[in-house]
Amino acid sequence: MNLKLNLNTQSIRRSVIDILSSFLVIMLPCSIGFSQNHLSILVYHHVSNTTPPSTSISPEGFRSHLQFMKDNGITVVDLENAVSALQKGLDLPDKAVAITFDDGYESIYETAWPILKEFSAPFSFFISTDPINKSQQGYVTWGQIKEMHSQGVTIGNHTSDHAYLVQKTQNESTSDWKQRAQKSIKKAHADLTKQLGIAPRLFAYPYGEFSKELKEIVGGFDYIALGQHSGATGPLSDWLALPRFPMGGIYSNLETARIKFTSRALPALDIEQWSPIVDTREPTAQLTIDNINISKVGLQATSISCFLGGKEMEVKIRTNTTHTNFSIAARGKSIGRRWNYTCTAPAENNRYFWLSLPFIFLD
Repeated sequence: MNLKLNLNTQSIRRSVIDILSSFLVIMLPCSIGFSQNHLSILVYHHVSNTTPPSTSISPEGFRSHLQFMKDNGITVVDLENAVSALQKGLDLPDKAVAITFDDGYESIYETAWPILKEFSAPFSFFISTDPINKSQQGYVTWGQIKEMHSQGVTIGNHTSDHAYLVQKTQNESTSDWKQRAQKSIKKAHADLTKQLGIAPRLFAYPYGEFSKELKEIVGGFDYIALGQHSGATGPLSDWLALPRFPMGGIYSNLETARIKFTSRALPALDIEQWSPIVDTREPTAQLTIDNINISKVGLQATSISCFLGGKEMEVKIRTNTTHTNFSIAARGKSIGRRWNYTCTAPAENNRYFWLSLPFIFLD
């Protein structure tokens, strides 16, 4: 499979700008024109010492993240307002971060929220509503959700049942799959609207995984949607697949997380016809960057290095009068059901422009 991703300055409506230390990331030196159009979105799940380590950060670790932001001029902004500003071409603070939580776990109400209040930090909470309706142990209650919402917390849709939506179940037709996905999204939307008195505007994909077809379904609900592929968001990002930096488990370490807090968005990556679902373990990616953008951000094309699982990838560069083309290929097959390509280049003041491309190989 050959993925063609085009960047230009005028015709592109959507772009993904991602990294994860294992994704396809492009990092560029900063430019004046783009210096205030960058947003790092963080995703947490549990804030606890007793929940699954892979998706958890300790209360002490979470506090250290917020303290670092406060001490280093990083502004925590409201996600919905920040995205709206980017869509309108308005500036954000130079170092802007949005905090999100997925699923609906009780530690967010009991532990994370009090800490966030101390730092006057806004956040968004993506809720899967079936566990709430069933009063499932370990989850927040509707009363707690209403209390949080009444005090300014943004509540988003995370489907009703948190089902795996990018793959059909056994013997499921395409029509049945589409109805299943729509039903789960619609039910959660109705639950949240009924309980909160306001329709949610933000959606987070279960497990952070999406396909072109699933994006089309979510787009039919007029949502802004988020994945879990690392990277920065900018004014030309794909509003149906915004990247987020995972902050649980090994990714909660402040020494690595701190770099992500100040990441910068690569201007204009058109992925409108792109899907992470692939039928080969050796997909290639072709990036076409408008030379005007290269000049604006100060990119040295030859400084781009791409990696898959820590191994350097093959990058071929071709330049004409208007565009620079990058052809990226792995030097072997990927292992597992999902992986990422990562390309990097340094920015000023130890900051980075990050871009990731997640891939999913369905059996």
